Amino acid sequence: MPTNSAGTTDGVARGPIVLREEVWSTSSDGTRRSTTTAQARNIHGLLRAAFRWAVGEELIERDPTDLVKPPVYRKPQARYLDLEDVQRLRGLVTGHALEGSVVLGLAGLRAAEACYVR
Repeated sequence: MPTNSAGTTDGVARGPIVLREEVWSTSSDGTRRSTTTAQARNIHGLLRAAFRWAVGEELIERDPTDLVKPPVYRKPQARYLDLEDVQRLRGLVTGHALEGSVVLGLAGLRAAEACYVR
């Protein structure tokens, strides 16, 4: 029996569909940009709410988002500067208008703390 684009003979996909980790969207100026995991999860949540409402109003029989698993957020691994990186950065900003801000940032001050320094 021949299969279709859903991989089944009846056109109905079976099992959960995983959203791709990278989804592209088009901005207002026509450029393509990657959609983040958070954006994909937000879109999934919005569609899920709309389809659940439609099921509750008996406009559709079942929620199609039940077949879709939103992408999992993976917390990025922290990277810290070593002494060589700090020295190279200091050398790059020496004499620049932002030198003070960079030095305060390297010292670990948050923006509000840096603004209070006299």
